[in-house]
Amino acid sequence: GGGREFDRIATALDAMADALQRAELARLAASARVKALSDVSPQVVFTADATGRIDWVNGYWRQFTGLSLDRSVGVGLMRAIHHKDRRAVLDAWRAATTPGAEGELNLEVRICEVKARVWRWFYCRAAPIRDEEGLIVSWAGVALDFHDLRQAREALAEQSERLRVTYQTAPIGLCLLDPELRFLAINAVLADAHGASAEAHLGHA
Repeated sequence: GGGREFDRIATALDAMADALQRAELARLAASARVKALSDVSPQVVFTADATGRIDWVNGYWRQFTGLSLDRSVGVGLMRAIHHKDRRAVLDAWRAATTPGAEGELNLEVRICEVKARVWRWFYCRAAPIRDEEGLIVSWAGVALDFHDLRQAREALAEQSERLRVTYQTAPIGLCLLDPELRFLAINAVLADAHGASAEAHLGHA
C-alpha cells in the first residue's frame, strides 16, 4: 500500500512540475513578445525592477540616444538627459519608487537625439506592476516625443501674450469680433468709448 501511495504522490508532483514548466515557458514567451513589440515601437519604453532600478530599455531609446543597454541600465540613462533636468528626474523617480509611497511618475524631460545633436522634449510616464497580492514586482514606463507640440504651444502662448500687451498699450481702440460680430476681445480705450467695461462687451454684439 505504501508503494502505491508514493507512486500517486510522485505522479502528482510530476504533474505539478510539468504545469509549472509550461507556465514558465508561457511567461517567457509572453515576455519575449512584449519586448519584441517594444523594440519596434516608435517611442521610448523602459522597465525597472521592484526597487526602481532601470534594467531594460527598448531599441528606440538605444537608437535615439546612441546608448547601449549596458550603458543605459541603472542611472546610466542619465547620460542622455539634459543636465538641467537630471535632478528633477532623479527626485521624481525616487519619490515614485520609495517603499510605502509608490505612485505613478509623470514628467517632462529633455533627451538628446544623438544623430541630430539636439535636445527634444519627451513626456515620461511610469507605473508599478503588482502581483496578485498587490506587491510591486517591477516598473514599466514610456516616454513620448512631444517636442513639436510643446514648441507650438509655446509659440501660441507668446503670440497670445503679444496680443494682450498690444491691446493693453495701444493708444487707439482695438477689438476682435467673431463671425456673428460678437466681441471676442476689446481694449480699454474702445470699451471706455462705449461707456462699458471690457468684460461687459465679451460675447455680445
